[in-house]
Amino acid sequence: MRGARRKTVLLLTGLCVVLFAGYALTLRGRRLQPRKVVTLLGERRLLPKKPAAFRLVGWDLKWERELPLSRVDLELVRKPGQTVALARSYPKSPVVDLNVRLPDWPRGPATLRARVETELGEIVIEAPVELDPQAASRLRLVPPSQELKKAPVIIQQGSGAGVEGGDPEKAPAGMVFFPLGGSVSSSFPSRILIRILDRNNRPASGDLQVGEQKASPADEEGFVEVVTRPGGSPGKLRLSFKGPEGSLDGEVKLLSTPAQIDAAVGGLLVPAGRPLAVQVRSMSASAALHLDAWWSGGWCFSGGVKSEDGRATAVVNVPAGIEGPMVIRVQGDPFGQGSAVREVGVIAGRGRPPSHAEGWAFLRRMPADQGFWNQARGIGGGPRGLQALLSRVRAPAGPLPELADSSAREAQAIAGRKADLIAFGRGMVAVTSGVIWLAVAGLLLSAVRKTPREQRRRSLITALTALAVCGVALGGGLFWLFLLGG
Repeated sequence: MRGARRKTVLLLTGLCVVLFAGYALTLRGRRLQPRKVVTLLGERRLLPKKPAAFRLVGWDLKWERELPLSRVDLELVRKPGQTVALARSYPKSPVVDLNVRLPDWPRGPATLRARVETELGEIVIEAPVELDPQAASRLRLVPPSQELKKAPVIIQQGSGAGVEGGDPEKAPAGMVFFPLGGSVSSSFPSRILIRILDRNNRPASGDLQVGEQKASPADEEGFVEVVTRPGGSPGKLRLSFKGPEGSLDGEVKLLSTPAQIDAAVGGLLVPAGRPLAVQVRSMSASAALHLDAWWSGGWCFSGGVKSEDGRATAVVNVPAGIEGPMVIRVQGDPFGQGSAVREVGVIAGRGRPPSHAEGWAFLRRMPADQGFWNQARGIGGGPRGLQALLSRVRAPAGPLPELADSSAREAQAIAGRKADLIAFGRGMVAVTSGVIWLAVAGLLLSAVRKTPREQRRRSLITALTALAVCGVALGGGLFWLFLLGG
């Protein structure tokens, strides 16, 4: 007797455990959300047979942290049946840089496909791209005046006092400013080339003093290099120029950025197909820094480096087969967002460093914003002039271009798993509820049969009431799972 009761209790306990497990699975299914996302960065218009750079960034949505990628396969697909493997990597890192060379395919659409393995499962990302050998240049020349907060106030001193340029017979024509490194930094010293021109728009001779710094003579091209001090107002310069044809005094305000990074290269003229060392400094003692390089054909290199004691040497593999200006950006964010960014420009030659004349010819052929050559007129092909012009080369501004991410595909996969899990949980609850009700019914009816005949009617009413309550409880749970919670 006791053994039978014990078995009955164990049976009902097991059924209740299964019932609650079904509820738990159903509730878990309802709360199931996309966990992982991988973003593919890259350009949509690509040049056949030329280098291209891509970057993958993994993120764990649940814990709001980086998601390491253990394997990456990148391929280019074109119907019918054309597939080329571009890269394979085993990085075990949340940020993966891929530098590839595209196949020599005819112009037209294609699909870029990335197969990514993570600790949370595999992800497949597909993005439409366009192969176009006639794609427009991604670089352009911007006028020096874009770095000015407002027109400089520089006053001529002496008998012909007046605003700069008021008397072209007695005063230099003016000054043109070329901040190196993209802009003036408020965190690190910045180098600025200042070009002083005479009334005939030729290099003026004389000495230029900036603030309390020692005066420096202008070189043959009319340039003086100035180094600003970090902190305060680094873009605010107090200038004093004295020369045979007149003197100028005044103040200029240049745009500045609170960039936490500084970068420099050893020379401006480099050979393509060779590694290039970029010296990087950061305000943080240890920081992950990301590099992207652009030439006229687009994004051609992607890489990264980690600073130690605030310094690092990054290696940029200048792709073979390119030539002309190349802008290298160092950033603190893999997506290219935020103000932690610094730029440095070089000019690449095929197989060897180009000459200054070749470098000048490359720059001369570049697309330029309106007013550029008017402001930069008269610059010769000397080292300072080439450096000044190169400082005005700009890559596409803003965050790095995004091709696709796995959000939609992951949401679709999660939706399927969610539906399956909820259906399975509901099935468990429905079947288990039915078995429990039948088991309870059998126990109650068996107990009714064992009661004395005179008490059997009352026992039957009690048993039926208990079965009804049990049925309402189990049915209410099913109703909630199927209707209210669905």
